Formats: sequence, C-alpha cells, structure tokens
Amino acid sequence: MDIAQNPDDVSSLMLITLAELITRYRDTVTPTKKRVRQETSRMNYILKQPISQLTLDRLTTGVFARYRDDRLQVV
Repeated sequence: MDIAQNPDDVSSLMLITLAELITRYRDTVTPTKKRVRQETSRMNYILKQPISQLTLDRLTTGVFARYRDDRLQVV
C-alpha cells in the first residue's frame, strides 16, 4: 500500500490486514493473468499463514524476513 500521498495519516494502516490486500489482488488482478491457478494457489497458501492476519502497520522488513526464512525451511 502506497502511503506517499498521505504520509502523515498512517492510522488507516491499522485497519487493513495483509489478508485483505492479498484477497483483493487475488480477486481482481490475478484473473487477468495467464497462470491464474498457480498464482491463486500461492496466495491461498499465504492467506492461511499467521502473517496474513497482521495489520499493515505491523508489517516490517523483519516480519517478512522471518516469514521468508520459515518458508525456506518448508520448501
């Protein structure tokens, strides 16, 4: 989410979860792509992970790095 237009108003980041963004993207953008099934599957996997329930204000590079590291242990 780009907050460049309203950098002082980050309160909205506390109301939106990563799951909401992924779901919106999956439902609106993914159907226009060639590999819909593969991308949908990847997004549905992420939606089942705890990281997807975090609000955007709580997402940091450290959170993503931990998710990446944990995911690399599985894949």
